[in-house]
Amino acid sequence: MILAVDEKLSWFISRSSGWVAAALLTLTVMWGVLGSARLVERRGLPRWLADLHRYLAWLTIVFIAVHLLALVGDNYMHIGWRELFVPFALEWRSGAVAWGIVAMYFVAVVQVSSWVRRWLPRTLWRRLHYLSYPAMWMAVVHGLRAGTDSSNRWVRGGVIALVAGTAFLTAMRIVGHRRQRRTRVAATVPDGPQQADAPTLDDRVPSLR
Repeated sequence: MILAVDEKLSWFISRSSGWVAAALLTLTVMWGVLGSARLVERRGLPRWLADLHRYLAWLTIVFIAVHLLALVGDNYMHIGWRELFVPFALEWRSGAVAWGIVAMYFVAVVQVSSWVRRWLPRTLWRRLHYLSYPAMWMAVVHGLRAGTDSSNRWVRGGVIALVAGTAFLTAMRIVGHRRQRRTRVAATVPDGPQQADAPTLDDRVPSLR
């Protein structure tokens, strides 16, 4: 039994680290949605809650790296670095693997843009950051189609829970953003004829400067 575990250790690590990376990516997106809605920036909350989004993103990168290294170290599949970075280079479930490769590139773009955020226009940074959404969905598709644990009910239940939570928070964020926009528009449109403001004390008294 020990020898069997040793022979498949890299395969076990690659499977587990892949699912952990996918879960962390989903949690990163969820916490980012909460942060954009300013639900985690209220007074009285610990500072680490506001920084949790950054920590989750770092953990995602770490487990993606572990996932790649374990795949290279596996003796059964014989996966090289080319197969890890070039879509459709691997013949085994090439389509499913390609989803994961593209998701990895999207995650890399999001992370690098966060590192150089101070030098990027805010609009460009925001658009690049939106790549985290398709990256999450691609990672889920990659796991379900390429992962040998996709038939496990606990894995499927966890994926459904995380995806449903992300979809719910995103929908709530979109609805809240539209309400804020309508409120701002209503505040700028006058309801009727406006009267001139009464002169203030500064208007009646000459300036002494």
